[in-house]
Amino acid sequence: MNPILQALEQDITSTVRALGGELYRVGGVVRDKLLGFVHEDTDLLATGVDFETLKDALARTSRVNVVGASFGVIKVSRQGVGIDLALPRTERSTGVGHREFEVAYDPHLSIEQDLSRRDFTVNAMAEKLSDGALVDPFGGRRDIEQKLLRAVGDPKERFAEDPLRMLRAGRFMAKLDFSLDASTFVAAKELAHLITTVAPERISYELQALLGTSSPTGVYNALVFLRDSSLLTEIIPEWTSSIGFDQQNKHHQLALDQHVFQAIAYAVNKGADVAVRLALLFHDIAKPMTQTFGDDGSAHYYQHEVLGAEITENVMERLKFSGEMTRTVVRLVRNHMRPPLNPSNKTLRRWLNQMQQQWPLALACREADFAAKSRTNAGKASAWADQLRLRCQAFSREVVTLKEQSLALSGQEIMRVFGLKPGPQVGKLKRLALQAVVDGELENQQESILRWLKERKEVK
Repeated sequence: MNPILQALEQDITSTVRALGGELYRVGGVVRDKLLGFVHEDTDLLATGVDFETLKDALARTSRVNVVGASFGVIKVSRQGVGIDLALPRTERSTGVGHREFEVAYDPHLSIEQDLSRRDFTVNAMAEKLSDGALVDPFGGRRDIEQKLLRAVGDPKERFAEDPLRMLRAGRFMAKLDFSLDASTFVAAKELAHLITTVAPERISYELQALLGTSSPTGVYNALVFLRDSSLLTEIIPEWTSSIGFDQQNKHHQLALDQHVFQAIAYAVNKGADVAVRLALLFHDIAKPMTQTFGDDGSAHYYQHEVLGAEITENVMERLKFSGEMTRTVVRLVRNHMRPPLNPSNKTLRRWLNQMQQQWPLALACREADFAAKSRTNAGKASAWADQLRLRCQAFSREVVTLKEQSLALSGQEIMRVFGLKPGPQVGKLKRLALQAVVDGELENQQESILRWLKERKEVK
């Protein structure tokens, strides 16, 4: 632990004890400590101490900021390092759509009563700082040992209090690589419809956090949970037709939902950016709507990437993802069929120029899609991507940022040499020259470009 943070925590402990109270470390930091993870931050809870008395006592040695008096939370900081210190509290949903909560703090509540309002047993533990004793009234430590995620008390009550907890279950499954307790799953399946009452930005945050974790099996199993509980289709109804969809094509051995989940798990294993993982969630969403059959009875999905990009944009805007993330994911979905598996140098250079700085994301998306065509394709896809990545790197510096403005021949010079007046013909010649440079047909040098243009019939 940071020495300043450690000293601050010790001083808070002494202050609380001097006032006749008790201080506890609570929440995820206790869970992660039992899992062997290192935390640089901490959340503390004080019992048996009046809010105003505690605040005034702490202000004598540290900077104190009241986050919200009604929430009973004090932010204590020193030398730029801060700790959130809370008092025990109760919460009750009061707003329409579970968007508002009535929170009341009570210094006389016991630590066990405070922990009882938390979501899952692994998050409902506390460490008593005076002697290091673990407070574990709901069996969180046992569940950690069994790698089990289980709601505190009645799971239906916990999910009804805050339906977002159902998505948080998926996130913790993914993060911790835990399985879900059977009764907790049943409750989520029964109450899945309540997720639509949650603010969309909270949903998008949890979904992005789930996909951003580092365990491939954890993410895969969490996605299966979202599918089987109907949470996924409640959030994204457009996903419904993908579940169990038979692709009926010799190049795809898996049902569409399995293909997507396996592609995401592959991307997680490769450490791909979360934008890639989101794009993979959506990349084939339009396949059921674009299915046609050839004379041989094999299914085809022409232009599914175009329609898929439109659907993706609609969904991400509805869920209030950031504009930047939406634009990136939509672009990846639109281009997930490119480049072809055996591109010529010209094709590869054009693709790099079009994708610009996002080409590594696009290649990671293409690789994962290729890997998930069958259960045994991962090695082949990885080797293909490694080889293609080397080719891309050889061209990228030359063509990725190349545009008309960086052409070594200006419009003024074109008009002077060819006797042209300002107009569309000048722009046409610049675009022709730019494409030739991108394609590798000539160097980006004024003399070479002029010589090449003079040979074109377009300027005659």
